[in-house]
Amino acid sequence: MIADLSFIKIFASAWRLLADNKEALQAIGSILTPLAVFIGSVIVQVWIYLQNKKIDEETKINDKKINNEQQKITKQISKHERKTAVEGFRRETLDGYLNRMSSLIEQGISNKKNSSIILGQVARALTIATIKELDSNRNRQVTFFLYETKLIQDVDNLFHTELPLLSESDLGNINLKKSFLKDANLKNSNLSGANLAGANLENVNLENANLQGANLAGVNLENANLKNANLQGANLEKSRLNNACMIGINLGGADLSNTKLHGADLKEANLKGCNLFQAEIIDATLTGANLRRAKLINATIKNSNLSDTFLKYAKISLAELTEVNFQNAYLRLVVFESEVNISENKGVLQLRKGFSTTLSGEKIVSGKAKLTNVDLRGATLDSADFSGAIFEQVDLRGAKYPKNSPETALNMDAPIFPENFDESQIENFVADKCSN
Repeated sequence: MIADLSFIKIFASAWRLLADNKEALQAIGSILTPLAVFIGSVIVQVWIYLQNKKIDEETKINDKKINNEQQKITKQISKHERKTAVEGFRRETLDGYLNRMSSLIEQGISNKKNSSIILGQVARALTIATIKELDSNRNRQVTFFLYETKLIQDVDNLFHTELPLLSESDLGNINLKKSFLKDANLKNSNLSGANLAGANLENVNLENANLQGANLAGVNLENANLKNANLQGANLEKSRLNNACMIGINLGGADLSNTKLHGADLKEANLKGCNLFQAEIIDATLTGANLRRAKLINATIKNSNLSDTFLKYAKISLAELTEVNFQNAYLRLVVFESEVNISENKGVLQLRKGFSTTLSGEKIVSGKAKLTNVDLRGATLDSADFSGAIFEQVDLRGAKYPKNSPETALNMDAPIFPENFDESQIENFVADKCSN
């Protein structure tokens, strides 16, 4: 407080001196006025600079936004224009194909045999080229047209040739989704990587055809001929293969989950590593088939012949086996687990009586496989695990496996039978060690 009063007194004294000395006051004023003007000018310039900079930045941001919007609109227009152009091209291609084929058919009816054969070759080339250009919807129209005109069946009477329009053709990676190919002859054709999901392939001839990696999900292949066809790695999930001839077929690593194989003939088929989750194998023949590492989890196998099959490492957990012939089958290291992790993408799980589920990220299913009237005579059972199975009238006479006894040490190659199963009455002998 005292210091403040002293400062005020000093300031007042100085001001009185300046007031008394007008010349000194004028001199100070003459110095301060230009300085104040200069400082004010600098402040104004700085303010103007900052405002201009702010405006420039806002302008750049707005320009960028406008440019982005323009690019977005341009892309949308380009995308729409491209889509419109592609649609127009495909529409014109389909119309041109149908018109050209109609003309060829008329000429084929009126011309002599030799001329008709040439017309047939033209029709074949035109058809294959057209199918490769079109989308699935228009290809469906093409295949239905070919079916109605009977140009893809076993014998082409119109163009007087035994080689149908699509037989032995190269249709790799083609889009034939939901196409209509009933009764078609596609023998020896290349359809590797093709999309045939949901297609009607009833009674189709695919003998020796290459469908490696093809998408056949939900396909109707009833009564189809797939003899010696290559479907390695193909997706046949939820497909219908009832009464199909699949002798010698290669289904290695294929997905056959939820498929129906009623009456199918799979003699000598390669099913190595394939997924047969929840498949229905009823009245089927699989004699001599290779099912090494196959997954038959929750599958239904009834009245089927699996004699002489190779099932090493196969997983048959939770399955229902009734009236199944496994005579002389190789079941070394086969597994019947009582608890299985089921992938969530396998659709509706069909739970049998006595099964239970637990949801914890993936579905854990607990239950027992049921073997009723199953014939295992002469089968190799080394290290097989039947702990997750229930035996009801299982015939094990002559089954080959090392037997444990109280007099000998535990044999690690002996099979694990279901709890409370009495094997004392089974005629068996110790099998030789197998390195397969």
